Amino acid sequence: MKMRNLIAAGVIFAAVLAYILFLEPRIKTTDQKELRKDKVFDLPFPGHFEKIICQNVALEKKEPESPWKIVHPFVFPADETEVSVLEDSIRDLSFERKFSTGELEKEKKGEMGLDHIPEKSLLTFVYRSYDGEETQTLLAFGNDTPVGNSCYVKVIEDDSIYIINKEIKRLFESLPEEFSRKMIFEGASLNSCKSLLLKKEKREVFFERKSDKDHLLIKRPHKVFIHAPAVKKLISHLGSFSLDTFYGKDKDFQEAGRIIWDNGEEATELAYAWDEKSGSAAARLKDYDVTFSLSSEAVKQLEDVFDTQQFYSPSITPFNNADVRSIELKIYEKTVLLKNNEKRWNYDEKGTSFPCPYKAETLAKNLLLMKIMEYKEKKDLDTEVREYARLACSLFEGADSEYVIDIGIGKNGELYATLDHELYGVLADVDVMFISSLSKGQAIPEKEDAPQ
Repeated sequence: MKMRNLIAAGVIFAAVLAYILFLEPRIKTTDQKELRKDKVFDLPFPGHFEKIICQNVALEKKEPESPWKIVHPFVFPADETEVSVLEDSIRDLSFERKFSTGELEKEKKGEMGLDHIPEKSLLTFVYRSYDGEETQTLLAFGNDTPVGNSCYVKVIEDDSIYIINKEIKRLFESLPEEFSRKMIFEGASLNSCKSLLLKKEKREVFFERKSDKDHLLIKRPHKVFIHAPAVKKLISHLGSFSLDTFYGKDKDFQEAGRIIWDNGEEATELAYAWDEKSGSAAARLKDYDVTFSLSSEAVKQLEDVFDTQQFYSPSITPFNNADVRSIELKIYEKTVLLKNNEKRWNYDEKGTSFPCPYKAETLAKNLLLMKIMEYKEKKDLDTEVREYARLACSLFEGADSEYVIDIGIGKNGELYATLDHELYGVLADVDVMFISSLSKGQAIPEKEDAPQ
């Protein structure tokens, strides 16, 4: 029994040895080499694509760090994510099988769809290596294979035919919409807004901040602090603007309004049109002459934008105690100066010329949050507004030296706050009493008064 097992083991060993010595080298140098998966293109790394031409769209970028653009059938910003998928698909394109065209009969080439190749079946790309070497390649798409999710392609330069996964063929046949930038104001948020202008006919509203550390203000039609929730909602709405389909260059376009968004790095200017009869909306981007569709509901909602009072701050400032480094209040010739050392508020004895009946922190809070009951333009006031007080705030995080609010008094003792002397916020009665009593060194019950 043992001898039989020993003989059997010897036979198996001899068979394996013969396979290794005689058969395996032949398989590796013939069929296996041709059937294994390998890349179609040997592109140098690092490097970048400069141009990609597909069936329905041509894409181009001038420099490695510059953005992709659609350059045919029109010029338009491209979607970087979608183009990167196409780039990766070309760079990593692998084949399941490779043929030399010399080995194939003409009839077989015809079955593959690669006998006579129309120009629209050619994918062309230009690739540049890090050291400046340029590779220009043409890839022809043929028919799908009879079975499987594959198709035939031919590399024109080396006259080779491959069987590949046909996912890249789907990308090659995509319409321009697939590669275009979809979100018009991509990444728009309250914090990223450097400026925003909305115009329609003679009406406009303009928001701006001096730097990314300053607060966003309304500058037109009047200079005033913003009501952050309302402006945030507006910007969020603009962030949802998306391209649906292209109409082309020749569509009639009667501009109804314009939006200019600037995040500090890039400005996007959009003109939009509105057709009341059809209920449809269209738009164009500055420097691009192609018209595209927009959501009609998104455009209709812009009608409310020019009711600008919704964006005005409901309090005299939008700040809280933690934002502010110092506050100076002047009432006629009297001055109160408050300093925040990030741990607690204190009165600055050198800058305070009369006794105040509040703790420094309480006074700071009450001054910053005085309530505005309504806003009136100067032309609508029924009283002359005389100088009464001035509130100046300096922030911890801010390039602007200070924000100055002038407080005027009307004929009946009412108080008005203004940044530009054209728009006035009417202070609440309780805050009128608060300022008046403060100037006399008194406290009122409605405020959180406490002795120093």
